[in-house]
Amino acid sequence: MKAKHAAWVVLEVVCLLCAVAGVALVYLPAALIVGGVAGVVCAERATADRGGGRRR
Repeated sequence: MKAKHAAWVVLEVVCLLCAVAGVALVYLPAALIVGGVAGVVCAERATADRGGGRRR
């Protein structure tokens, strides 16, 4: 099951990099913003997978 999850993560990262590269070809500052937002989303997902944060 973990290998299947890892394959999906790799596919997701490759698609995201292609999208950011496509945006960078048009307008570099927008690509930097999209990359930053994607980094925040990635960090939030990693924290949620580990069960971090307080739950009420």
